[in-house]
Amino acid sequence: MGAWNNEISVRMKTMENADKITVEEDSSLNAFASQLAARLGPVRPNYYFREALKARLTRSKIFSRRRAAGAISVGWLSAALVVVIIAEIVYAAAGGCQKQKRAGA
Repeated sequence: MGAWNNEISVRMKTMENADKITVEEDSSLNAFASQLAARLGPVRPNYYFREALKARLTRSKIFSRRRAAGAISVGWLSAALVVVIIAEIVYAAAGGCQKQKRAGA
């Protein structure tokens, strides 16, 4: 019975030590993360790098395809808008002619 109690107390102490280690690791990891964030926070790409990247992107095939697809979409939407406006004008003019015929009769 004494050996069994001894084993339980050893396991309890081991669990307490594991909790302490976990808390210490968490605090040290949080401190490391905050230090790393503080050091990397002010790092930004310079002007020349951004301009070179922008130039490479505008020359890329995927960017030109996206731009062409966008232009086609805008063209179709513009054409649809023009058709709707013309249809509304024709409908309003036809309705006005019908009212004049009724009034004259």
